[in-house]
Amino acid sequence: MKLQILSTCVALSVLCGPAAAAPLGIPGYFNPQTRIFVPYRPFNIIEPATTFGGTIKVAFTISVKSALPAGDRINCGASATVVSATGGVFLDTAGAGAAISGSTATCTVVIPYAWAGAASTDTVSLTFEILDTGGVRNSLGPVATFTVPANGKTTSYAIKPVF
Repeated sequence: MKLQILSTCVALSVLCGPAAAAPLGIPGYFNPQTRIFVPYRPFNIIEPATTFGGTIKVAFTISVKSALPAGDRINCGASATVVSATGGVFLDTAGAGAAISGSTATCTVVIPYAWAGAASTDTVSLTFEILDTGGVRNSLGPVATFTVPANGKTTSYAIKPVF
């Protein structure tokens, strides 16, 4: 008998406890002037972001003036940075090894990107880096500054730095 009463009390507390008291329905209020129910908008809703995606290509033709150790190789790199008006910061980098012929090195760096939340009016800062594998020399510099390209576009630059 005691077991039956105990199990009945447990069942009632589960069915009639605090969880059962939670209100059902859509939170909001009735506007008496317009006679329309206006649901509350939760603060944690994230609006769908616009994504800009594409490719940035930087073709390097490097005039090698530095005395580099024999067998040393040259690497090329490029970085695209966006500080968005919407609050996002995007940084995409890529690199490639250069082919050296005499005093000229060539390489092409391809940066695929997808910036979710960027605006079409945001500015992209494109920079380059050249370094040798022996650690003798390193060079950095700007390539271009431009607005975020249209979605799906390939943006190309050719630079001729001296290394």
